[in-house]
Amino acid sequence: MRLIGVTGGIGSGKTTLCEFFRRWGAQVIDADGLGREVVEKDPSVLKRLEVAFGRSILNPDGSLNRRRLGRLAFKSSENRLKLNRIVHPPLLKLLKERIKKTKGPGPVIIDAALLGEWNELSAILDFLILVRAKKRTRKKRIGSRWSLREIEERMALQLPAEELAKKADLVIDNDGSLKELEGQAHKAWEMISQHD
Repeated sequence: MRLIGVTGGIGSGKTTLCEFFRRWGAQVIDADGLGREVVEKDPSVLKRLEVAFGRSILNPDGSLNRRRLGRLAFKSSENRLKLNRIVHPPLLKLLKERIKKTKGPGPVIIDAALLGEWNELSAILDFLILVRAKKRTRKKRIGSRWSLREIEERMALQLPAEELAKKADLVIDNDGSLKELEGQAHKAWEMISQHD
């Protein structure tokens, strides 16, 4: 089984790239989706988040308000570390379990913004792809979902693309159209589907 990591900052287009790979036969594991699962399935994680960040991160029904948590977590590097210490150990455990359960002929793609920080996971990857784009392009892509302040706070706390590029086997610049990204995705797919 070939294990491929796809990483990139917020709004870079990494998930769109992964969707092309899924269409062509890859199995994609979405680390953000697993992060939601960890919180929903393990009440102790939610409780620890509540203790660390306060009751304001909860909806009236007691479920997690991810947007509010995100706002608090990305206010400072200290808050982000606090979030990571709570969520990352069970998330990485679940991710490894999911990898073990994955079967099939195509490569397995891990879609995760934090791959550059997860050395333990990076060590088992066969190939790492970085998707990057200029800040103005990324802001434009996600501007309708979050405020400019939220976007800038998140960007400031993510590893810079230059640093991630040093670890990547392939870098895809995604400042153009969807069609251009698809063309680059095809070239990447040829590399990873032959990679062993």
